[in-house]
Amino acid sequence: MFKNLKSLFVVDDENKVATPENKTSENQSENTPENTTTTPQSADAPPTQGSIDDNIINTLLQAFEKNNLEGFDYLEYKKSLQALAKMPIDEATKFRTAFATASTMGLTFPKLIETANYYQQILNKEKAQFEQALRAKNNDGVEQKLAVKESLQKSIAEKSEAIKQLTQEIQTLQTKIESIDTDIADVRNKLETTRLNFEASYDFIAAQLEGDIKKMNEYLK
Repeated sequence: MFKNLKSLFVVDDENKVATPENKTSENQSENTPENTTTTPQSADAPPTQGSIDDNIINTLLQAFEKNNLEGFDYLEYKKSLQALAKMPIDEATKFRTAFATASTMGLTFPKLIETANYYQQILNKEKAQFEQALRAKNNDGVEQKLAVKESLQKSIAEKSEAIKQLTQEIQTLQTKIESIDTDIADVRNKLETTRLNFEASYDFIAAQLEGDIKKMNEYLK
Protein backbone atom coordinates (compact mmCIF):
# COMPACT_ATOMS: atom_id res chain seq x y z
CA MET A 1 0.00 0.00 0.00
CA PHE A 2 2.75 2.44 1.01
CA LYS A 3 4.72 1.79 -2.19
CA ASN A 4 1.62 2.50 -4.27
CA LEU A 5 0.96 5.65 -2.24
CA LYS A 6 4.54 6.83 -2.70
CA SER A 7 4.32 6.30 -6.45
CA LEU A 8 1.51 8.88 -6.56
CA PHE A 9 3.88 11.62 -5.40
CA VAL A 10 7.34 10.36 -6.32
CA VAL A 11 8.17 9.25 -9.87
CA ASP A 12 10.95 6.68 -10.30
CA ASP A 13 13.75 7.80 -12.59
CA GLU A 14 13.16 4.98 -15.05
CA ASN A 15 9.45 5.84 -15.33
CA LYS A 16 9.96 9.58 -15.15
CA VAL A 17 7.65 11.61 -17.34
CA ALA A 18 9.07 14.69 -19.03
CA THR A 19 7.43 17.71 -17.43
CA PRO A 20 7.97 21.38 -18.32
CA GLU A 21 10.17 21.64 -15.23
CA ASN A 22 12.22 18.60 -16.25
CA LYS A 23 12.57 19.87 -19.80
CA THR A 24 13.70 23.23 -18.50
CA SER A 25 16.28 21.55 -16.31
CA GLU A 26 17.50 19.45 -19.25
CA ASN A 27 17.77 22.50 -21.48
CA GLN A 28 19.63 24.38 -18.82
CA SER A 29 21.98 21.42 -18.41
CA GLU A 30 22.61 21.26 -22.16
CA ASN A 31 23.22 24.99 -22.41
CA THR A 32 25.50 25.16 -19.40
CA PRO A 33 29.18 25.57 -20.42
CA GLU A 34 31.42 22.77 -19.23
CA ASN A 35 33.88 25.21 -17.70
CA THR A 36 31.22 26.86 -15.54
CA THR A 37 32.21 26.66 -11.90
CA THR A 38 30.32 27.48 -8.75
CA THR A 39 31.76 29.26 -5.78
CA PRO A 40 32.37 26.72 -3.02
CA GLN A 41 30.34 27.37 0.08
CA SER A 42 32.16 27.98 3.32
CA ALA A 43 32.12 24.99 5.68
CA ASP A 44 30.85 27.25 8.46
CA ALA A 45 28.17 28.91 6.35
CA PRO A 46 24.60 27.64 6.92
CA PRO A 47 22.94 25.92 3.95
CA THR A 48 20.73 28.20 1.87
CA GLN A 49 18.81 25.57 -0.11
CA GLY A 50 17.49 22.14 0.78
CA SER A 51 16.99 19.04 -1.34
CA ILE A 52 14.26 16.43 -1.42
CA ASP A 53 15.06 13.72 1.11
CA ASP A 54 13.66 10.24 0.51
CA ASN A 55 13.43 9.44 4.23
CA ILE A 56 11.44 12.62 4.90
CA ILE A 57 9.17 11.90 1.93
CA ASN A 58 8.53 8.42 3.38
CA THR A 59 7.69 9.87 6.79
CA LEU A 60 5.22 12.38 5.35
CA LEU A 61 3.51 9.82 3.13
CA GLN A 62 3.30 7.32 5.98
CA ALA A 63 1.24 9.96 7.79
CA PHE A 64 -1.15 9.90 4.80
CA GLU A 65 -1.29 6.11 4.93
CA LYS A 66 -1.92 6.12 8.68
CA ASN A 67 -4.75 8.64 8.32
CA ASN A 68 -6.12 7.39 4.99
CA LEU A 69 -9.87 7.99 4.66
CA GLU A 70 -12.26 5.19 3.77
CA GLY A 71 -13.69 5.14 0.28
CA PHE A 72 -12.77 6.94 -2.93
CA ASP A 73 -11.13 10.25 -2.09
CA TYR A 74 -8.33 12.55 -3.21
CA LEU A 75 -5.66 9.83 -3.08
CA GLU A 76 -7.67 7.52 -5.34
CA TYR A 77 -8.36 10.46 -7.65
CA LYS A 78 -4.63 11.19 -7.83
CA LYS A 79 -4.03 7.55 -8.70
CA SER A 80 -6.49 7.85 -11.59
CA LEU A 81 -4.77 11.07 -12.62
CA GLN A 82 -1.38 9.38 -12.58
CA ALA A 83 -2.67 6.64 -14.88
CA LEU A 84 -3.20 9.34 -17.50
CA ALA A 85 0.30 10.79 -17.10
CA LYS A 86 1.67 9.36 -20.34
CA MET A 87 -1.44 10.08 -22.38
CA PRO A 88 -0.87 12.65 -25.15
CA ILE A 89 -3.52 15.03 -23.80
CA ASP A 90 -3.30 18.39 -22.08
CA GLU A 91 -3.29 18.71 -18.31
CA ALA A 92 -6.83 20.09 -18.02
CA THR A 93 -8.21 17.13 -19.97
CA LYS A 94 -6.31 14.72 -17.73
CA PHE A 95 -7.84 16.30 -14.61
CA ARG A 96 -11.36 16.21 -16.10
CA THR A 97 -10.99 12.62 -17.37
CA ALA A 98 -9.71 11.41 -14.00
CA PHE A 99 -12.59 13.17 -12.26
CA ALA A 100 -15.11 11.62 -14.64
CA THR A 101 -13.77 8.19 -13.70
CA ALA A 102 -13.81 9.09 -10.00
CA SER A 103 -17.41 10.32 -10.31
CA THR A 104 -18.53 6.81 -11.23
CA MET A 105 -17.13 5.73 -7.86
CA GLY A 106 -19.26 8.30 -6.05
CA LEU A 107 -16.65 11.03 -5.70
CA THR A 108 -18.08 14.55 -5.90
CA PHE A 109 -16.13 17.74 -6.46
CA PRO A 110 -16.82 19.06 -2.91
CA LYS A 111 -15.65 15.75 -1.46
CA LEU A 112 -12.54 15.81 -3.66
CA ILE A 113 -11.60 19.29 -2.43
CA GLU A 114 -12.57 18.39 1.15
CA THR A 115 -10.37 15.28 1.20
CA ALA A 116 -7.49 17.10 -0.50
CA ASN A 117 -7.73 19.75 2.21
CA TYR A 118 -7.82 16.97 4.82
CA TYR A 119 -4.52 15.52 3.59
CA GLN A 120 -3.12 19.06 3.44
CA GLN A 121 -4.01 19.41 7.12
CA ILE A 122 -2.27 16.09 7.81
CA LEU A 123 0.80 17.43 6.01
CA ASN A 124 0.66 20.71 7.96
CA LYS A 125 0.35 18.77 11.22
CA GLU A 126 3.48 16.80 10.33
CA LYS A 127 5.24 20.08 9.60
CA ALA A 128 4.19 21.51 12.98
CA GLN A 129 5.41 18.37 14.77
CA PHE A 130 8.67 18.51 12.82
CA GLU A 131 9.22 22.19 13.70
CA GLN A 132 8.51 21.43 17.37
CA ALA A 133 11.01 18.56 17.31
CA LEU A 134 13.49 20.79 15.49
CA ARG A 135 13.17 23.46 18.18
CA ALA A 136 13.78 20.82 20.83
CA LYS A 137 16.85 19.61 18.95
CA ASN A 138 17.97 23.21 18.58
CA ASN A 139 17.69 23.67 22.33
CA ASP A 140 19.62 20.45 22.95
CA GLY A 141 22.15 20.74 20.14
CA VAL A 142 22.64 24.50 19.83
CA GLU A 143 21.38 26.37 22.88
CA GLN A 144 23.27 24.11 25.28
CA LYS A 145 26.45 24.47 23.25
CA LEU A 146 25.94 28.25 23.17
CA ALA A 147 25.64 28.17 26.97
CA VAL A 148 28.87 26.14 27.18
CA LYS A 149 30.54 28.55 24.75
CA GLU A 150 29.40 31.55 26.83
CA SER A 151 30.72 29.86 29.98
CA LEU A 152 34.09 29.17 28.32
CA GLN A 153 34.29 32.75 27.03
CA LYS A 154 33.55 34.01 30.56
CA SER A 155 36.26 31.71 31.93
CA ILE A 156 38.71 32.97 29.32
CA ALA A 157 37.88 36.58 30.22
CA GLU A 158 38.36 35.86 33.94
CA LYS A 159 41.65 34.06 33.35
CA SER A 160 42.80 36.81 30.99
CA GLU A 161 42.04 39.38 33.71
CA ALA A 162 43.88 37.20 36.24
CA ILE A 163 46.84 36.95 33.86
CA LYS A 164 46.76 40.73 33.43
CA GLN A 165 46.80 41.25 37.18
CA LEU A 166 49.56 38.68 37.66
CA THR A 167 51.56 40.33 34.87
CA GLN A 168 51.20 43.69 36.62
CA GLU A 169 52.23 42.13 39.93
CA ILE A 170 55.23 40.47 38.26
CA GLN A 171 56.22 43.80 36.69
CA THR A 172 55.91 45.48 40.12
CA LEU A 173 58.04 42.78 41.75
CA GLN A 174 60.55 43.00 38.92
CA THR A 175 60.79 46.75 39.44
CA LYS A 176 61.40 46.16 43.17
CA ILE A 177 64.08 43.57 42.34
CA GLU A 178 65.78 46.05 40.03
CA SER A 179 65.61 48.71 42.75
CA ILE A 180 67.10 46.25 45.28
CA ASP A 181 69.85 45.34 42.79
CA THR A 182 70.66 49.04 42.49
CA ASP A 183 70.71 49.40 46.29
CA ILE A 184 72.94 46.34 46.61
CA ALA A 185 75.33 47.74 44.01
CA ASP A 186 75.41 51.09 45.83
CA VAL A 187 76.09 49.40 49.21
CA ARG A 188 78.80 47.21 47.69
CA ASN A 189 80.41 50.22 46.05
CA LYS A 190 80.34 52.15 49.36
CA LEU A 191 81.75 49.17 51.26
CA GLU A 192 84.48 48.69 48.67
CA THR A 193 85.30 52.39 48.76
CA THR A 194 85.43 52.29 52.56
CA ARG A 195 87.66 49.21 52.47
CA LEU A 196 90.03 50.79 50.01
CA ASN A 197 90.10 54.06 51.96
CA PHE A 198 90.77 52.14 55.18
CA GLU A 199 93.62 50.20 53.62
CA ALA A 200 95.09 53.34 52.13
CA SER A 201 94.82 55.15 55.46
CA TYR A 202 96.18 52.13 57.31
CA ASP A 203 99.10 51.83 54.95
CA PHE A 204 99.76 55.57 55.29
CA ILE A 205 99.95 55.49 59.10
CA ALA A 206 101.59 52.07 59.24
CA ALA A 207 104.32 53.24 56.88
CA GLN A 208 104.99 56.30 59.08
CA LEU A 209 104.96 54.19 62.24
CA GLU A 210 107.29 51.65 60.68
CA GLY A 211 109.56 54.44 59.45
CA ASP A 212 109.70 56.10 62.90
CA ILE A 213 110.50 52.78 64.60
CA LYS A 214 113.27 52.16 62.13
CA LYS A 215 114.73 55.64 62.62
CA MET A 216 114.45 55.43 66.45
CA ASN A 217 116.35 52.20 66.40
CA GLU A 218 118.93 53.75 64.14
CA TYR A 219 119.31 57.10 65.83
CA LEU A 220 118.65 56.44 69.49
CA LYS A 221 120.50 53.22 70.33
